[in-house]
Amino acid sequence: MPVSTPRTSGRQVDVRGPRFAAWITTGVLVLALVVATFSPVAAAVILALQTIVFALGAALGPRRSPYGALFARLVAPRLGAPIETEPVEPLRFAQLVGFVFALVGTVAFFADAIVV
Repeated sequence: MPVSTPRTSGRQVDVRGPRFAAWITTGVLVLALVVATFSPVAAAVILALQTIVFALGAALGPRRSPYGALFARLVAPRLGAPIETEPVEPLRFAQLVGFVFALVGTVAFFADAIVV
């Protein structure tokens, strides 16, 4: 997220960063669903990449996740100072939950268990 300020340092982040990441994640997952209609292998690769993003977000936290870094470099400098912050821990837990579901989906795609 943006450079640390007293309100965003430590265990708090600008709420706009995780929202930005959620929009990208939504787009990636929609893309995987659309691609799955004509190429399950390509959809599996897309979902596998998103699984890696979830794993990094859970392990490193929102500031150092790929989408968080993208927000910090490209979006945050164009925005004003954060007005609202949120704690990091629930965001890391959400990334962990996303990782588990995406991992199950990725394994199912590669195992040709499309029903899963």
